Amino acid sequence: MKTIYMFMLIVAVSACSLKRTGEKTGEAVGEFIKGASSGVQNSFKVEVELSPELKQKGLELGKVIIANDTLGVDNLVSVYCIFNQDFADTVLLKAYDNQKLETGRSRVIIKAKKDDAGFYDFTFDRRTNLDTEDCRLILQ
Repeated sequence: MKTIYMFMLIVAVSACSLKRTGEKTGEAVGEFIKGASSGVQNSFKVEVELSPELKQKGLELGKVIIANDTLGVDNLVSVYCIFNQDFADTVLLKAYDNQKLETGRSRVIIKAKKDDAGFYDFTFDRRTNLDTEDCRLILQ
C-alpha cells in the first residue's frame, strides 16, 4: 500500500512540476511569436519613391503590398495608385537591395481617368526576392 501512495505522490509532484514547466514554455513560445511577428514587420518595411515625372503627371501612391507567387517567393508588388489627372503611360518599378544594387524591374501599362484609383500589380522575376531588409522601390 505504501508503494501505491508513494507512486501517487510522485505522479502528483511531477504533474505540478510539468504544469509549471508547460506554463513557462507557453510564455516563452508566446514571447517568441510576438517577437518574431514584430521582427517580420520591421524586416519587411519597404521604401517606395515616386519619380518627379510621375508626380507631375498627377500620380500619387497609396498602400504598397508585397506578396508572394505560388512558389512562396516575395516577387509581387501591388501598388495602390491615385490619379489626379488623366493618365496613360507605361510605369516602371525598379527594386534595389540594402546595398543599393538593382535586383529587378517590372513594367505595367496603366490607362486611367482623373479621380480613378486602384491596385496595380508588378510581377518581378522569381529570383527577385523582395523580403530582404531595407528593400527600396522606385516607380518611374
